[in-house]
Amino acid sequence: MSKLIEAVRRGRIDDVVTIVNGMTAAERRGELPALKALRKEFRDAWVTPQLQAASPALLVAGLACQSGAAAVASWLTASGWERMWVAEKRFLPMLEERPAEWLTELAHRISDRRPSTDIRYHLLEAIVQAARCPMPVTDASVHAWIRNIYGNSWNTDVIAERLRQSPYLTPMVAGLFTAGGTGQALNSGHSNKDNPWLLALARLTAEGTLDRATMVDGCLGRLLRGGTAVDQRVFHRLLLDLDLSAEEHAGHAADWRALAADALQPVAVHAQSVLAELALTGSLPTHDLADMTRAVLTRPEKNLVRAQLKLLDTVATRDTATADALLPAASHALTHEDTEAQERALKLIERHGTHLTDAASREEILTSAAPIAPGLRTRVVEALGTGAEEALHAAGEDTLPPVPSPVALASPPASATETAEETGALLASHGILPVADFERTLDGLVRWAHEDRAALLEALEPTAATRWWSRTCRRPLPDDSVPSAFAPSHVRFTPRLALDLVLAGLHQRITPRTAKAVLDGGGAHAGCLPDGPFRARFWEIAHRLLTDPQPFLLSTPS
Repeated sequence: MSKLIEAVRRGRIDDVVTIVNGMTAAERRGELPALKALRKEFRDAWVTPQLQAASPALLVAGLACQSGAAAVASWLTASGWERMWVAEKRFLPMLEERPAEWLTELAHRISDRRPSTDIRYHLLEAIVQAARCPMPVTDASVHAWIRNIYGNSWNTDVIAERLRQSPYLTPMVAGLFTAGGTGQALNSGHSNKDNPWLLALARLTAEGTLDRATMVDGCLGRLLRGGTAVDQRVFHRLLLDLDLSAEEHAGHAADWRALAADALQPVAVHAQSVLAELALTGSLPTHDLADMTRAVLTRPEKNLVRAQLKLLDTVATRDTATADALLPAASHALTHEDTEAQERALKLIERHGTHLTDAASREEILTSAAPIAPGLRTRVVEALGTGAEEALHAAGEDTLPPVPSPVALASPPASATETAEETGALLASHGILPVADFERTLDGLVRWAHEDRAALLEALEPTAATRWWSRTCRRPLPDDSVPSAFAPSHVRFTPRLALDLVLAGLHQRITPRTAKAVLDGGGAHAGCLPDGPFRARFWEIAHRLLTDPQPFLLSTPS
């Protein structure tokens, strides 16, 4: 055992510093295998007072003996270091003696770690300041900054003051709007109305410490990106806390229209109310109101559709010249699944139909009315007046839809990272999964499991961590629980459940023996359930991934 290893085992950090300072570069490199073996021994051992004392000494020794920035970053950000604060005052001066270019690379290497990595932001900040380089703004560095600002305080005043004192406030706040998962990180467990982070950001914006235009643009841009419900709620709340003026609302009318069309319901309701206010004050052009209406009326939420029709009625009553633009847009609600919305759209056409002057507007209304019941179509004709009956007769003739043309599936994802992103998006989405997107992603999982399994598993880690079969345990699920978990006969086997089954097989949470038993023993219920073949297909895929990964899907739907 060398003197360095002996000093590390005894936890004598001062002796470690003295010993490494007297060693040549070659001698330090020669100690690395023993230090790495000691690190593995410490990681696998129970935490004891002796290990707690030795861990800071091992951390300092490893950093001193590593020469490359990548190796130092990996050593420094590894999990499980005990009493790291004891080592910091020793290794920071050692790191700061390195050249500025090396320190800059180290800062970027640390910042490029996964967001879940336990990066100590104050260490990253010290390295950046020693290198005199810009702070790297990445998912990992932004999440580390959020944790550092939070500390152990949930008080708005404390967080606001910590933000003011942060030397890299501007780039880090900009990173809040671009880094993934920051909405969840800012969600302190409070209701969004009293979230100390959001209140502190709004306060610093009001006092001019943060640029208001940047904050508003950042919130709207993040909402337009979409994301999880938590993410959307947090940035929507921040936008409300910023308390935009009428001028700011008008300046972002295009953003509000896009949010009213596609955002989550609470955000869409807010966007609709903003646009309604702009429309009633004359700040929203009529053609923009019509375009927004066509988008909103395709949404399934009844409250949004009904509110939009009420707004159109108010605007058309105030200015009858808007009928040519607004009534064709309103007619799209005639085929909405909400019968109350259908009736409101019909009454709107009846009330303002006499103000129509444009033949193209009448034609669009008649086209929208073609699929509805004959009695309702008659009311549309009466509302539009002379000349509409013949056009309605032509529009109302029953015709079969055209025969769909075969369309080839798009190419599978080009990388393991792209495959993981599309898998996460499908699992997080709501509603029915598009067949083409589902099959393309499934093909990517199968291909990359064969091509580069390690890269695929690493890319899938954030998604897998959220799934129930991953949170339950890190070992294979008990054999007798797998069929009931993934193939219960009383539950429809949905595409999302199928993806979970494939991912569980890929992560070896299912044993090959279990998958084979389900296939051979009829556990997939292929013989008695309508979705039996669908179930069997995915049990076969899961079994293949566990035993004989294929380079591509063996079959796809035509």
